[in-house]
Amino acid sequence: MSDSKRTPSQPTPCPPQETRAHVKRSGWSGGLVAVYALLAATWLLIGLAKAGWFVAWPAALPLLVVAGGASLVAWWRQPLADRWAIAVLSIGGCLLYTPPAEHLPLFGDAAIYANEGAYLARTNAISGVYEPFAALSPQARAPFYVANTEQFPQAPLQSYAGILYGGYYLTNLAPPTLQVSRMPVTEAWLALLTKIAGMRGALYSTPVWSIAALAVLYLIARHFVPQTIALWAALLLGVSYPQIYFARAPYAELAGQFWTLLGFYVALRWLKERQPWQLVTVLLCWTTTWAGRVDAILLLAGVGLIGLIAATAREKRSLQWAMVSVPFCAALILLAANRPYIGGTYELILQRWPWFGSALLVLLAVLPVGVLLFWAWGRSLQGWLQRVAPLLHLLLFAACLFVVAWATVPNPLREAGVIRRYQEIIWFSSAYLTPLFYWLALGGIGWLFGRGYDAKGLLLLAMTLTLSALFFMNYTSAPDYPVSLRRLISDVVPLLTLLAAIALSAVPALPLGPRSLRRAIQWTVALVALGWMGWLSWPVIQQREAHGTLAFVQQLHVDLPDNGVFLFENQDGDSWVGWLAAPLYSLYGDWALRLDSDTPDPAMLAQAVTEFAAGGRAVYLVSQSNPPPASLLPVGYRATLILERQWVSSLIGQTRAPYPPPYWEFAMPVHLFALEKASASP
Repeated sequence: MSDSKRTPSQPTPCPPQETRAHVKRSGWSGGLVAVYALLAATWLLIGLAKAGWFVAWPAALPLLVVAGGASLVAWWRQPLADRWAIAVLSIGGCLLYTPPAEHLPLFGDAAIYANEGAYLARTNAISGVYEPFAALSPQARAPFYVANTEQFPQAPLQSYAGILYGGYYLTNLAPPTLQVSRMPVTEAWLALLTKIAGMRGALYSTPVWSIAALAVLYLIARHFVPQTIALWAALLLGVSYPQIYFARAPYAELAGQFWTLLGFYVALRWLKERQPWQLVTVLLCWTTTWAGRVDAILLLAGVGLIGLIAATAREKRSLQWAMVSVPFCAALILLAANRPYIGGTYELILQRWPWFGSALLVLLAVLPVGVLLFWAWGRSLQGWLQRVAPLLHLLLFAACLFVVAWATVPNPLREAGVIRRYQEIIWFSSAYLTPLFYWLALGGIGWLFGRGYDAKGLLLLAMTLTLSALFFMNYTSAPDYPVSLRRLISDVVPLLTLLAAIALSAVPALPLGPRSLRRAIQWTVALVALGWMGWLSWPVIQQREAHGTLAFVQQLHVDLPDNGVFLFENQDGDSWVGWLAAPLYSLYGDWALRLDSDTPDPAMLAQAVTEFAAGGRAVYLVSQSNPPPASLLPVGYRATLILERQWVSSLIGQTRAPYPPPYWEFAMPVHLFALEKASASP
């Protein structure tokens, strides 16, 4: 597993090791300042949000100024070719990822992040009393939320009491307490940018994370391949359908991608320079990934491998620094934890895998034990592993070859209606990423297995194979595309891109005739891969999802009567206006409630309307239909139309079919009815 036996004549896809002079000449020192300033700003924002003190958000501004200035210094001190490459990626990202999608109506998870960021910006806290419910008796609240006993009747979750709008948690009933339902990194940054530039400006945060992640991927690739191929790798990821789709929407995945790749980059620097603070920085970056995505717990595999490498090399100071930082990272993990979200996720996992909790504890216990073993007998264990490596490589490559072949090549065992482990996810995702992408990544694995690899290659292979084995096995989200690609875009796809770049860089070393022919093959493959990826992305490049929605929500808020309660019909296949309730509450605090059923209990609905009216608030019904459905009219009330608007926008649909997803341009009527007591019959 080491490349120490290579002779100078052996070809390698990796560039020569950088010298210390080059390290100093590069922007590494400026980049380090930027990294720590950004880490400090991020955790300050998380702490303020969790404490309910987000009103103190200006305290983060000096850190952001330092991070921005240091980033520019780091960029300027890079070699000219690297400067131009990062500039190209930045300009290309601006063209591809903006304007962002206006995910405010509760279409799905992206809108949850945007709404909860807006709520944090408005209230300066991640939880608070849900005012409309505070005006109702417990019985009258039932039509407006999904109780935990309704969500999972067979085994109700105990981590929260119910769900509001399909995106917020109701954590307590007395007093009725609303809490955001996602991890805080993305929401804290959205809230900060909302404070600075309004909601429209906040939506640009995800394109910025995406561009930053591409720059880091480029710098990582420079450790493995020449500069031109490193740029090709970053462009390949940058023009891919999932990168564009998720860069335009306010998901947490691309913030997670940035922090994951940044930690990986610093890990590569540590493998070369062995500075103790670099190992601490890796832990901090991946802890920050956890603060955005709970599945970042899988990065423990990478942490463990780095620990084993440090122990084998007897890097005492690095391990000491890491051990000292572990309690601090654990405290940050607890600070960032969204307890209802993590608790509910954990309960669901235990229902499927009752052994999960015990296995996690065993894993956490095995990590330090493994470090101690490799400290004591690392050289012997390394020698034994090198002896069995050829067989292990053969078995792993055969398994990877089989999986890629049966997933990407038509065959009798590939059926669209049957979900098979290690088949459908690669098969369907290849419709967005191209089958060639997976074959190139496979080629990178084969090249490293066949020609040997150093510690950097070991880390790349281990993290890629571990994460791929987990995420390609089964769906960990709804099996609908393109949103299901979110589980891959944060780490698996970028790591596979690096392997594809290694495969491409290896082509000139293959026995394929004259060098000119090999170069021609290399660049033909490069252009075909890049062109094919861009061609598959062309539909989403042209689409402008949810355009005009923010302006519509803002105008609807202005048009709504003051001091009103607005009951939105449930969102389903017959009506989409229910999606609009959440942003009206999140952005403005309007008492906009969404019914959780098309047929609410008549008595409870009437009781709720009566109690709102008794509190001095006029009650209105919002429906897509005119007249509204009879089931939504409380007994003894009539509906009088007072406002009619048309919501004109667009939406990328989610589908089980792999590619392309539907794109809907719609014009939905929105009717506002005043609910008034019906006159008594004579």
